[in-house]
Amino acid sequence: MAQKISVTGKVTDAANGLPLYGVSIGSTGTSLGVISDVDGKFTIQVPSKDALLVFSFVGYKPKQVAVGEITQLNVTMEQEMTE
Repeated sequence: MAQKISVTGKVTDAANGLPLYGVSIGSTGTSLGVISDVDGKFTIQVPSKDALLVFSFVGYKPKQVAVGEITQLNVTMEQEMTE
């Protein structure tokens, strides 16, 4: 049985570099999920290096990141443009 992998990181706004609090981070195909803290930091356990993390936050474009060999991840999210 594969051992879970711990991935830690930080989510920031692409425009100003500020941390994003409350970003939903999930692993596709599982019920695993966490929320970024007030400093934009998160830790999630994924089932394998084949995991795909999905980052979503209201007003921002969703982002997907393949885990692979990554255990430390910094993600920048871009705001959705509304008319």
